[in-house]
Amino acid sequence: GINAEYGAMMGQYPGFDQSVCKAVKLRHVERGSVVATMTVSRELTNAYGGLHGGCSATIVDIIGTVAVCSTLTPPGVSIDINCSYLSSAKVGDEVEIRATCLKNGRRLAFADVEIRRTRDARLIAVGRHTKAL
Repeated sequence: GINAEYGAMMGQYPGFDQSVCKAVKLRHVERGSVVATMTVSRELTNAYGGLHGGCSATIVDIIGTVAVCSTLTPPGVSIDINCSYLSSAKVGDEVEIRATCLKNGRRLAFADVEIRRTRDARLIAVGRHTKAL
């Protein structure tokens, strides 16, 4: 199904983001919208034992791209990613990731991504991702 198709897309590029791609599980993909989950592992944490900010930004990049691609658009290239960190998730915590393609134009696409701790729905991070198509 569509989840398998996008799951395969996430795993096809070697490189730095593969530890995040392996950890993220796509739960639902529909046109312009993605829901995924991830359990925080030690390799994805910072010196304080919380989800690393770079990992959160990588999630915004990867899952924001899946949201854009779900509108039947090629992935393009990132031209802006921002991430605001509001709380923390620790090793063993599951987080839910929700991404929405806000707009898909001729040359640019915009995605909004939220990362929440599953057990209490606490907002961990929010991000915006702009892609040149």
